[in-house]
Amino acid sequence: MTVPRNVWMLWLQGFDAAPPLVQTCVRSWKRNNPGWSVRLLTETNVRDHLEAGFCDELFAAGLPFPKIANIIRLALIARHGGVYADADCFCTQPLDGWIDEAAGSGFFAFRFEETDRWLLDDTVPFHRRLLSRTADRVVASWFLAGMPDNHIATDFSHRHFVLLKTALASRKPSLGFLRNPIIGLLKRNAYLSSLMGSPEFVTRLGRYPYFIFHFHFANLLRTDPAFRKAWASVEPRSASAALKFSKKLGLPVDQTFKDEVSGGGSPVYKFHWRRTKPLQSGARTRYEWLREHFG
Repeated sequence: MTVPRNVWMLWLQGFDAAPPLVQTCVRSWKRNNPGWSVRLLTETNVRDHLEAGFCDELFAAGLPFPKIANIIRLALIARHGGVYADADCFCTQPLDGWIDEAAGSGFFAFRFEETDRWLLDDTVPFHRRLLSRTADRVVASWFLAGMPDNHIATDFSHRHFVLLKTALASRKPSLGFLRNPIIGLLKRNAYLSSLMGSPEFVTRLGRYPYFIFHFHFANLLRTDPAFRKAWASVEPRSASAALKFSKKLGLPVDQTFKDEVSGGGSPVYKFHWRRTKPLQSGARTRYEWLREHFG
């Protein structure tokens, strides 16, 4: 199978208003993938690619932009296939060289491998599920790929929207003082955080945590055998490697950074458009070098 040659990127407010780092990242996808259509979506033109009724319901639901974007990325992959990349994801290697293999199961997302293995290891005793400390997420949401109608994107896009609407309909202002301590406690490990991705949790608490996309994904891995089987067939690739420079563009530029973003490291790097300010005075930053060479 070959992944449809579309790269979907989303900046709901419009790319003309996007930060300079976003403009640099967009150019990286166009430069490295000349045979692909790089489609820049906004709140206005996303309706050209997804059903109008679905978009009207989504934008009228009262969700913040990041949660709307999570639904849109899944819906795009489910309907059209291709690649979705966050607007501050930087492409270092042509997609043609790796994405068809990575998405050979029909779907692909980077994962936090150690946490993923720990969560899905049925031999871990229950007391360790409660007491162990691990990272709280198993999957990265900033880069997705797949074929149209693949099981994970199709199933998750529908169920995640339903979960968010359930949470909005169950708001409980009187419990506000308890929410943050409860959420903080359950972020202790991936098993506990997955409990926050259930309809029962968001209904009782009257709120969803910020990383609800990731916690809901983990919840389905634990509770839905078909979803778990589909994820088990996805080629594992490290999210940690792609996040290496995410919050460090303000550091002085070094040879490692130059080599890796010039094509010698991860095929994709997730940057952070808010983390570009210099962290040390007087030195040329990684961000400045990136803009000079690829901007």
